Amino acid sequence: MANVHFMRKIASDALYDTLFFVDGRVPVKTKDSESVTLSTTGINVRIVTNRNITVNTIKCRSLGEARNMIQRCM
Repeated sequence: MANVHFMRKIASDALYDTLFFVDGRVPVKTKDSESVTLSTTGINVRIVTNRNITVNTIKCRSLGEARNMIQRCM
């Protein structure tokens, strides 16, 4: 079983790239003890684990679902 912090980093790296290519601006990444937050104009992504991602108050259960939700938000 993988470490939660490692899985969170994998998810944040993938969604960081998605946010950059969708918006064209560099996302702001903030970390705290229980989550990583990526934000850009109009989109806020909170990553608790790779199976618990929130995009603009919409809960996503996978990385692919979060990517699709980010693309729909723009």
